[in-house]
Amino acid sequence: MNITAPEELNMTLKRLLMRVPYTMREDERVQRTALLYLKLGGTKLAGHYLQTTARYWQSDPLEMGRSLNFPKINEIKSESEADDDDDDSDDNENDGASD
Repeated sequence: MNITAPEELNMTLKRLLMRVPYTMREDERVQRTALLYLKLGGTKLAGHYLQTTARYWQSDPLEMGRSLNFPKINEIKSESEADDDDDDSDDNENDGASD
């Protein structure tokens, strides 16, 4: 560990950090934040923070978006192009109707 934790929390923090990926475990910011949550809310809160952070650690934002059901960029572009084509054909129909 890169940080120094109080003696009474040191073993608990080490145990919690062993549950996450190595690269995350070695990150000083993650260690400091986990220690803060451990001090403020106990083992359950610190564990929840680490689980949530580990889920998205080094994830591709587009992959995260896919799991959260966000539309892909190419889907948005194709929908907007289709809407533009529909708008153009509507304009042509309206031009003939107004005569």
